[in-house]
Amino acid sequence: MARTTPPHLALALDRVKAFVSKHPNGVDVNDLLKVDAYTFLNKKARKQLLEVIEHYNQLVVIRTGKPGRESIWLRHKRYLTEHIEERNGDDTTEPLYTCAECLKEKPADEFYGHKNKSFRCKECTERLPAQIKTAPVQLSSDIKDKDKEVIVTKQNLSPLELRKKAEELLRQAEETERTITAKDVFQKQLEPVRREVLLAHTKVTKAVEAMVDGMAEFDKAVAKLREFKIIP
Repeated sequence: MARTTPPHLALALDRVKAFVSKHPNGVDVNDLLKVDAYTFLNKKARKQLLEVIEHYNQLVVIRTGKPGRESIWLRHKRYLTEHIEERNGDDTTEPLYTCAECLKEKPADEFYGHKNKSFRCKECTERLPAQIKTAPVQLSSDIKDKDKEVIVTKQNLSPLELRKKAEELLRQAEETERTITAKDVFQKQLEPVRREVLLAHTKVTKAVEAMVDGMAEFDKAVAKLREFKIIP
């Protein structure tokens, strides 16, 4: 079947195929927002582009979930073990996701829910509370050991030396506490910045969509103006 790609989708189709070809395990359809030519399309044009890709078998399209809430996964044919001429909804290929903690690729059932597929896997998520829980215990044990050391040696130290020793212990305790809380502080500081970036991206996308729609209407108006003739 000869492929007929609408002119306004040709550039986006080439860019999307090039982007997907760089990922052997494929990409989620939401990752296409990293492709500039794709972000310039409005919602209707993006849907039309996916239909062209699937209808003409440009990429392997894997749909999972119920209609309206389904997840769409795109994968390049070069990474399949055999060439696929037609794609139906019963494909057994399961996409892999990368854990941000251990950096291992794992299937979707190794993550808690769809929102966490780009973050930590179950193993890393379950291990995190244990690490946080044992850290304060270790800190308390270290402080107690240091206190015992001070009690044993204070009889042989001068007041100035005892003060320096106490200051050193205090610095060590503060450093340990900072290590424990650094991760939580980083997450709290990062979250508002992440929200601002997402909000700005949404505004820019809407503005670009409005601009593209406006340009299409402008082209139509110019075409009508060129065809306008005065009938005597």
